[in-house]
Amino acid sequence: MTTLMGLIDRSIYQDNPISALMSFIEQEKRHKNAREVEKMRFIGYVLELGFDSAKIITSDQYEGDVPASDIPVYVSMEDFKGRRTAMFGKTRLGKSNVVKLLAQGMINATNGLPVAQTVGQLIFDINGEYANDNPQDGNTSLRSSNENRCIVYALTPREGTPSEVLRMNFYEYPSAGLRLLSSFLSTDKRNSIYITSFTSSSIIDFDELELLEEGDKTRAARKILYYWAVLKKAGYSVDEGKIRSMVKSRNATGFDPGFREELRMAAYGVADPKMLPAVNSLDVLVEELGKVNAFRLNHPKANDKLFISASSKKPIFDSDDCALLDFLFPKAGAGPDMIRKYRIYHDARAIDFTTDILKSLDEGKTVILDLGNAQDAIRQYF
Repeated sequence: MTTLMGLIDRSIYQDNPISALMSFIEQEKRHKNAREVEKMRFIGYVLELGFDSAKIITSDQYEGDVPASDIPVYVSMEDFKGRRTAMFGKTRLGKSNVVKLLAQGMINATNGLPVAQTVGQLIFDINGEYANDNPQDGNTSLRSSNENRCIVYALTPREGTPSEVLRMNFYEYPSAGLRLLSSFLSTDKRNSIYITSFTSSSIIDFDELELLEEGDKTRAARKILYYWAVLKKAGYSVDEGKIRSMVKSRNATGFDPGFREELRMAAYGVADPKMLPAVNSLDVLVEELGKVNAFRLNHPKANDKLFISASSKKPIFDSDDCALLDFLFPKAGAGPDMIRKYRIYHDARAIDFTTDILKSLDEGKTVILDLGNAQDAIRQYF
């Protein structure tokens, strides 16, 4: 019966390309049964074998003890330059170690070459294994083995691993910063209406701000200032001298949103404009916005003209402005206090790491981003 079934199988697959695969697998089984392990070329098993397709995954070794052996494998680093390479395998098969060997091979192959002939490598180190030594298993990291060719950027500096700061200055990148805060709040299931309105607000970065017409630029600049006020109230450290000149528009400049004098006098309850404070710091900005926002909420109809732009005749607060101010001064809820926990991802001294990383790669350095223990949102951002 077995012979008959084999004859039928062979007739089905005769002249079909997959027959070569069947022959190969049968040969491997014969080697296994004969314990001719030195002749075996494949360790795995077939999930499904059809007429015109086969599904195969790698597996642990065949049943029984197959002795380990040191078999040299030679690859050319030229085959990896400027190409896409993917590696697949089950857990614990050594994928990370192979990546480490390939990265080390590229470093070795380009040592001593002119800069123009070197190859930069960027490694997203999800578990911190390429950047940091592991004394428990005797693992020496790629960085330790190549200190003059590797640079580590880390979210959290680790003892024994020199690294640059891999954090973002939330003040300097308002659009990206708000997206991160949105992701954090969503992950923490903070989904009150006033919170989702805040995280859905549209804020642009400074390179986009420069491209706007003056009227639109003032509105966009004010949104950035409202966002800055949220960060300041939440306790995010800041170098005010560094960011003061970033906001420039016809009305909103520095830390001053440039509200019209009549609105400010009404909000502060003064009759003399000389009694109005100069908005020259973030603390004063928070105070200014508090006064104006309270006046906005307490006088929704009585002073409509004060909330209309004299030039565009549009309301000076659109829905995004209101969402930002409502989060800054919530009627109920924690508001800025709920984002205090995310300050660990902010650094007022954070450099423009993107430019520096690209420069290092152009110089043939291997740059390792240590993202160990980071939240998914942080990993996705970087």
